[in-house]
Amino acid sequence: VHELGSELMPSGTTNVLLEAAGWNLVDIRHTMGRTKAHSEAAARFSRGVHPAMALKGVKRGAKLMVDVGGGTLAPGIIDAYPAPAEKVTVELPFAEVKRILGFDIPSDRIVGILRALQFGVENVDTDMLLVTVPDHRLDVDTGVIGQADLIEEISRIYGYNNIPNSTMADALPPQRGNPDLDREEQVRDLLVSAGLQEVINYRFTTPEFEAMLTPKGAKSSWRSAPYVEILNPISVERTAMRQTLLSGLLENAEINSRHRDNLQIFEIGSVYYRVENGLPEEPRRLGILLAGPREEPNWIGDANESRVDYYDLKGVIEKLLEGLSIDPRHAKYHPTEHNSFHPGRVASLVVEGEQIGLMGEVHPLVREAFGLGLDLETPVVAAELDLDKLLAIAPSRVQVKPIPTQPPVYRDIAVVVPDDTTSAEVEEVIWNSGGDLLESVRLFDVYRGDSIGVGNKSLAYALVFQSTDETLNDKKVNTLQKKIVGELERAGAKLRS
Repeated sequence: VHELGSELMPSGTTNVLLEAAGWNLVDIRHTMGRTKAHSEAAARFSRGVHPAMALKGVKRGAKLMVDVGGGTLAPGIIDAYPAPAEKVTVELPFAEVKRILGFDIPSDRIVGILRALQFGVENVDTDMLLVTVPDHRLDVDTGVIGQADLIEEISRIYGYNNIPNSTMADALPPQRGNPDLDREEQVRDLLVSAGLQEVINYRFTTPEFEAMLTPKGAKSSWRSAPYVEILNPISVERTAMRQTLLSGLLENAEINSRHRDNLQIFEIGSVYYRVENGLPEEPRRLGILLAGPREEPNWIGDANESRVDYYDLKGVIEKLLEGLSIDPRHAKYHPTEHNSFHPGRVASLVVEGEQIGLMGEVHPLVREAFGLGLDLETPVVAAELDLDKLLAIAPSRVQVKPIPTQPPVYRDIAVVVPDDTTSAEVEEVIWNSGGDLLESVRLFDVYRGDSIGVGNKSLAYALVFQSTDETLNDKKVNTLQKKIVGELERAGAKLRS
């Protein structure tokens, strides 16, 4: 024994008693968690060690002391094991192995695999094996679960690569799509392609938080409906279901503005309105928020001088409508008033006669309430649209036009109109009178000056005419142009010389 070294035991030691014990894994876990005492032994026993391993450990330790230390083994072992654990046995029919795996494995191969894994196997000559689980395999259970455990071991050793391929006995059922979800994903893709990033906010809020969308002293312009209250809120800041996406987007803007200047985000999600004696209404909304420089700073110039504004937001929405195959002529932007938006800088979006939502510059007092400051030189623009209405208007099928083979004809016209006349009104007249050959209308210049009179403005448009089956000549295009000019003059516009 002395040959083991003085570091392991005091000099003069002649008798050594080896002790090994088994521990209840549940007790070990509770004690380890309560005392915060983590050790290698605690980690091992907390995962479970069969009590029968104690005897094997003692025998192994004694043998090493004899072989390495030159000691003499005393006869006898004292075993205080009053309630030995019962042996786990599992009945495993050969037919069950075939049913689970879907193919035959020879019976002698199954027996050989189990015995190689130290399982005891009886009733080899019958249709059902009686398998005894070794003490160290605590992961193998009894009953049906134990059968699955054994079949898993058999397939693992047999080799997953040896499992044959098999075809389905019947044809696949017809696949049903989810068009509504597909269109929602299309909206996400279109907004991402426009340079926006998606955010996902809590659908829980408080009425006080959403009340910050209305400046103090003003009447709320949002829908007046009772909130859906939560009986067991996760925090005092999440006591009710939201009724708008705008408050969450402004909170996102305030948090992210600490780390970056450019913010272009959107969110798709439901809002909730309580209904007496019924389930809440859950309409889907689309929220968009833009703020900061239009471009990142670069060596050509200071991009911070160019800030996003209402027209950037309008461009994003036009891109969305175009991607949904909604004719831009069917979308109207009507000036309106809303207390959450800057007076005179908010519009309602109307598509095919349906009001879809609001868009504009966020009210300075609302910005201040959300911690975004009062800097009017850096506007924050936002929109909230009714996504359900928008997708209902979008056509489910799109008619594709053939690629034109005939050359286009370009014409420019400039008309003088009163200042309060919108470009959309002028464009509507042009489209209605231009006929099928009119391909596009684009406003490229706005002019105000003494030469056209006070209170007037000049709008210049680029017109493109094109036919799919013939080359247009000047005579035909001139006829169409005269018709357009005549309709504009009847509507109160004057052709600018």
